[in-house]
Amino acid sequence: MNEKERFTKYVWPKVKDFFNKYGPANYDGYQKGKGWLGPYIWSENGDTVKVITRFCEEEFGWDIVHNESKICKYMYANFPLKGETAKERKSIDIDITDARNCKGPDEFRGVKGSFKHGLFIEVKHIKKGAIYNDPNKKKEGFINDCAKLQKQLDLKRCGYAIAILIDDGDENGKPFIKKCDKLKNEIKKCCPDVEPLIWQKN
Repeated sequence: MNEKERFTKYVWPKVKDFFNKYGPANYDGYQKGKGWLGPYIWSENGDTVKVITRFCEEEFGWDIVHNESKICKYMYANFPLKGETAKERKSIDIDITDARNCKGPDEFRGVKGSFKHGLFIEVKHIKKGAIYNDPNKKKEGFINDCAKLQKQLDLKRCGYAIAILIDDGDENGKPFIKKCDKLKNEIKKCCPDVEPLIWQKN
């Protein structure tokens, strides 16, 4: 079973269960004229990614799960390639890679051998009431994440890729993304190797 299969079978159900029980969608969130009605102080990178990372570490091990993994010349010998610039300094939210058996930096960076990273995961979170960002911008960011991941797959920098969108819904609890299956099918047409996962409260 590869990393993507393990994530979807063992990690994703735990992530969904956590957000159903404890995520900010369970609270009032941001409401016009009233502000933030907690109790959570929740951020995309600091909390959403952290929660998903925690469940990844339970499944894969703490030394195999990495956050903010850089796409740069120090990590990949083939950076930058055509269409990339050295100034981009992209990073991956969660990188599930076992590099313990690499025999040195040349093997790790792909100068020699066939080593590549395992599973790349990107995360977007539309928070309850969309306190900071227009939901459409987050949706666009999710689609862009899929394109970014497909490019990394095409460049053979990783073996598998997953894009996650957490949709808390509006102040009344109605999901922002109305047709999840349609969106995922559209993404699959341009990013066939990326697995798009969307959470909405049950």
